Amino acid sequence: MLGACGTDRESSSTRPTSRAVSTTDSHVASKEESRAAAEAEASRQAEATRQAEASQAAAEESRAAKEEADRVAAAAEEARQAEATEQSEQEPSSGRGRVDQRIAPLAGTGGSSSSSKGGPAYYSSCKEAKAAGAAPLHRGDPGYRSKLDRDGDGIACEK
Repeated sequence: MLGACGTDRESSSTRPTSRAVSTTDSHVASKEESRAAAEAEASRQAEATRQAEASQAAAEESRAAKEEADRVAAAAEEARQAEATEQSEQEPSSGRGRVDQRIAPLAGTGGSSSSSKGGPAYYSSCKEAKAAGAAPLHRGDPGYRSKLDRDGDGIACEK
């Protein structure tokens, strides 16, 4: 009898029961599912990290491009202001030169200036300016007054 009991024990311990096989298979399957889920989560986190890094890199590139554009715009504005300042400094002198060039031929015409004839620099009337040989008087000439310029065109005593 002891021999039979021993054999039963040996046979039961060496051969797993169908219940034990089923439990072992489900445990292995559960571990495999856990491992697959962990790998999927790690993959998802790695992808999220890659996307965050790419987004950060794009933001840095955008920031750098904006800073460069701002720097270029500031330099262009400085250049524009410097050019405008330079032009405004040149224009008054060149503008006066243009006015002087337009007046010079009119003022220097044969004896129209009272100072060239040695006459007075003030004429009380056009009759007096004509008698002195200074008529017509142009704006800027000695003796020109707006009261002598009837039509306001800058030429007095023209008729």
